[in-house]
Amino acid sequence: MPQTYRKAEHNIVANKGETFVIELEGNPTTGYEWQLEFEPDQLELLDEAIEPLSNNIGAAAAQRFELRAARPGRATIRALYKRRWEANPIDQQTFEVQVTE
Repeated sequence: MPQTYRKAEHNIVANKGETFVIELEGNPTTGYEWQLEFEPDQLELLDEAIEPLSNNIGAAAAQRFELRAARPGRATIRALYKRRWEANPIDQQTFEVQVTE
């Protein structure tokens, strides 16, 4: 099972080829969602899923991104919480990834 990192955990260490998950809470029913920005030659996005945190209509959800460490070195992931049609995020998080051999 891949290691899961959340909003408060900004430093990630992974071996080359290892997978890990970034999980961020949001509310996709409002049109807002987390979007990741990173260098695709260092990290590979394998899967993205949204899991409701309750059965209530309009409830918050966990947005999960599974990534693979592709190349040794340092990588930065910027997570932007915004609507796709808007330019500016209302929240953002930065994760620093150290990929080892």
